[in-house]
Amino acid sequence: MGNNSATLQNGTGFGPGHVGDAFVFDGVDDYAVISNPSLQGGADGSFSLDFWLRTSFSTTVNQGFIVHAPTYNENTMQVLLSGAEVPYAGCQTQNGSGSLVAWPNHIAIMLMRASTTTASPALVLCSDTPMTDGAYHHVAVSFDGASRTLTGYFDGQASGFLGTDCDGNPAGTLVAPGQVHDGTFPGVNWALPVYFGTTYGRSFPLELDEIDFFNRALSQAEVRGIVGAGSAGKCHPSLQETITVPVDGSVRTSTTTLQAGVAYQIRASGTFFIGGPGDGLADAEYANFLAPQDTCTGGGFDLGIGINSSGNTPTKFPFWGTYVVTHVYTINFVGQGQPITLLYHDCGPSDNSGSLTVEIFRN
Repeated sequence: MGNNSATLQNGTGFGPGHVGDAFVFDGVDDYAVISNPSLQGGADGSFSLDFWLRTSFSTTVNQGFIVHAPTYNENTMQVLLSGAEVPYAGCQTQNGSGSLVAWPNHIAIMLMRASTTTASPALVLCSDTPMTDGAYHHVAVSFDGASRTLTGYFDGQASGFLGTDCDGNPAGTLVAPGQVHDGTFPGVNWALPVYFGTTYGRSFPLELDEIDFFNRALSQAEVRGIVGAGSAGKCHPSLQETITVPVDGSVRTSTTTLQAGVAYQIRASGTFFIGGPGDGLADAEYANFLAPQDTCTGGGFDLGIGINSSGNTPTKFPFWGTYVVTHVYTINFVGQGQPITLLYHDCGPSDNSGSLTVEIFRN
């Protein structure tokens, strides 16, 4: 992590990961530790941490897998797979009657305040969805020391809900999607050990890849650049432009000229309300997520964002790929020495509502 090497314990090994090899933890007793890290946040306490993870493990108890110094008397950070323990620090919300409801298998990011007796987080942010489907997911933690605001990015999106402390109280204030704030949190002491794969004697099968630390708060564009790079890893594709694409049939043109013969990646993400039958939601390629469909009802008209299309015709380029539950699709594209045009294809776009996001990365 950063320039720090971890010591592998109890047979922790490597296996094929999302970017080259990944740490593989067996879920029995494997772990890795950076005992004397040289990590250092920014002058105002800002920092970021990002990684890819993969697991299909389902838990009923909190399972920390990146734990910064499991101690009560220091300001620390933890990332864990939240369980069903109530009340307990983690991914919990109140129902209509005021009772706590746990959301197991969501990722929880915790910034812990120093205490002389027991650990209790000052800030908790939880992923909107579980991340235990056996696929690789990207998580980024970004803390702005100036504003004392924690932002969580899950698969490139600033999202998540406010979690709770050990007493079931809200841990921080949700100020925007994926952002929680506590103006009194003093920051993290990064001179303490960092553990991976296990905490407090609890372990679960897990793969971690491309773990990195930054001494500043990453922006959403930077995080999306990392996610967009995919298996190519960091320092490869660079974000050139982000375009909001309406879904009413109107055209958007990039301000970026894609140089002839140069390789790019184009990523489409987001969801919107689509008129007509189905469950009312669609993404860059599919409608009706319960039974994903790629054409208008009755067939004959290819749904989705088209690149360099000539009018709202029944066919389009590209096919963004098989249905993805995160609604993030990436294709390779070779520049033609001109900007690209973007258009959402639908047999009746006028009754759609919302927009999608397209990002252009240069390899």
